[in-house]
Amino acid sequence: QAVIACDISQTSLDILKAGVPTSLHHRLELICDRFPEKLNFQPNSISAIHISQVIHFLGGEDIANGFRKCYDWLIPGGKLFICAITPDIGIFKNVRETYESQQQAGLEWPGLIKPTDFTQPEWKKQLPEFIHLFTAETLPKYVTNAGFIVEKTNYFTYEISLEVAHRTNGKEFISIIAKK
Repeated sequence: QAVIACDISQTSLDILKAGVPTSLHHRLELICDRFPEKLNFQPNSISAIHISQVIHFLGGEDIANGFRKCYDWLIPGGKLFICAITPDIGIFKNVRETYESQQQAGLEWPGLIKPTDFTQPEWKKQLPEFIHLFTAETLPKYVTNAGFIVEKTNYFTYEISLEVAHRTNGKEFISIIAKK
């Protein structure tokens, strides 16, 4: 068994490797590239995929394409684990109303927002051009559209690493476990 770690940051991959015992380095493959367009693996070759804090930085078509690629890469019965942000994360003020309005309007990607329109001034220079927010109504739909069976959806917060000012209701993040 091996672990393949992918990230767009070589620094993050180096930190990961430094935390792995040297005796296990032969079981660790590090890939510095962008999901999904730059990653390609053999079909039915991976038993589990963990995508954490990634998809909210992708456009809708990249998300759909990425989930389809994950489905192809996983072995039958393989698992997909996802973690992403929701409209309830506290750095975005009053975004829930916009999200719900876009969802009621029938937009395919209602969580697509321009984050600088909803955040405090001190965050504006740190944020990307767009971001995707997800809920228990939308994220499972995108995953099942790729062929997966959703086993569990859960809202949660990071008690340790998320600043108290950014917590709202314990639903700042969403996770999914899905099976091929």
